Amino acid sequence: GDVMKAQQLVLSLGFCGDWSSKVWLNSTCANSKGPQIPTGCVAVDPHNPMGEIPGGPRDCCTAFITDPDSMYGADEYLSQRAYFNVSYLKVFQHSDRRLRERDGLSA
Repeated sequence: GDVMKAQQLVLSLGFCGDWSSKVWLNSTCANSKGPQIPTGCVAVDPHNPMGEIPGGPRDCCTAFITDPDSMYGADEYLSQRAYFNVSYLKVFQHSDRRLRERDGLSA
């Protein structure tokens, strides 16, 4: 069989999380691009959320990145500033010998 078939690569990216959510106040987006603190959002520390939901609707980073109503221009901001330098990928083979043989791959 063909070794080179249609491929799909999925990069799971987490823009907000333990680090970025709690340091939102120091970000270049804080109070300039994203929601305003404290009226529009809160910087949530996942290890001490103080009643807030980490990654929830009031989390500043999450509100900016998801930007469901395009209020903050997140898509434009990220399209101009976000990039990825992928220098390594590891390819895994299915462990089921029958599937490898079916696909014409060595056992």
